[in-house]
Amino acid sequence: RWRPHLRAYASFATRWRGDGKAIDLDELMAGAAICGDPSEVADRLNAQQKLLGLDTHLLLIDIGGLPHDEVLGAIRLLGEKVLPQLTT
Repeated sequence: RWRPHLRAYASFATRWRGDGKAIDLDELMAGAAICGDPSEVADRLNAQQKLLGLDTHLLLIDIGGLPHDEVLGAIRLLGEKVLPQLTT
């Protein structure tokens, strides 16, 4: 569900990137992009925290024209289902 919105964002952002290279959507989905069900999102955030020693995550939820109701739903899921699964 999220991939078309990420694709729209990547299409927009490519021209603003310093290297001018097109964003590889598959590489982004396998790496920095964190999406999925609440457990998958929590697992990916916890893995990033462990790998990079992070104490803060900055999350961008409204990306690529995601409809308002889906943004609100994602925020709700983040608070109710993801945050309780994050390690400190």
